Amino acid sequence: DAGRRFLLVSLSNPDQVHPDVQHRQALARQLGVPDLLYPDRRIQSLAKREDIELLSLAEPLATYAEQHGVFLHGFQNTALGKGHWNAAGHRLAGKLMSERICLMMESIVPAKDLQVE
Repeated sequence: DAGRRFLLVSLSNPDQVHPDVQHRQALARQLGVPDLLYPDRRIQSLAKREDIELLSLAEPLATYAEQHGVFLHGFQNTALGKGHWNAAGHRLAGKLMSERICLMMESIVPAKDLQVE
């Protein structure tokens, strides 16, 4: 439809964004793969082939987790680094998605028309 765009967002799994890069590297070695981003590369390939706009979150989340020493999955009362995103993971993913959506909107609607009064 005119004026509508689709954004495919690929999320992360806990091991992909573990704050300890050595943990990620050890798991990749154990699995016999160069890194833990193979699923993301497959999605990127599909998105490119089908001309789908993609936001892949695993790499930026991993970089943030490593730089800040923070777990983005898991909870203090269960297990850090396991399961669903925690508050920090949701906050960062939401920030990255909203930034991309705003950029997409600016290419459709002039910025002056996006301002809220």
